[in-house]
Amino acid sequence: MGIYKNLKDALLLPNDVTTLKLKINKGHLPQELFCFTYLEELFLEGSGTIHPPAHFEGFENLKRLTLKGFDLQDSIQRFWEIPTLNNLKIIDGKLERLLLP
Repeated sequence: MGIYKNLKDALLLPNDVTTLKLKINKGHLPQELFCFTYLEELFLEGSGTIHPPAHFEGFENLKRLTLKGFDLQDSIQRFWEIPTLNNLKIIDGKLERLLLP
């Protein structure tokens, strides 16, 4: 199982991807993120407001999520809907208040 730092290489061997580190633009998660069956750790770096999807299907094994540099004002609570998530790390993000479920 492997660590990948770009989506293009990860898509060549989707069943090998356990860790993925990406920089994303404009806060939109690429749809391809949801095809990695064995993804356990996801590190996303970017700026602006991050826009989580309506559903997190495809993240059945995701345990650790790191978000770096995003404005998380209205979207952070959506990430708690990932059923297997054990660890959510926020680095250099904008967050004024946090209401946990």
